[in-house]
Amino acid sequence: MSDTRHKNVNWNLGPSPIDWRHVDRAILMDIRDELQQANRYLSTLHCSNFQRIPKYLRAIASRKRRARKAGR
Repeated sequence: MSDTRHKNVNWNLGPSPIDWRHVDRAILMDIRDELQQANRYLSTLHCSNFQRIPKYLRAIASRKRRARKAGR
């Protein structure tokens, strides 16, 4: 199979005839690549360490409130 992806190409849609099937396919493949990259980035949201961050922040805020009340 020849390289029909043409990833990250700036399409020059000048006056020459265009085979839209290849353009459509390349655009869909670019969209697919971007979605896969976003999914890899967002997969960190499923990490248990990442999910515990709000719990730790609430605990820190709670301790600071108690310390402030005790220091009055």
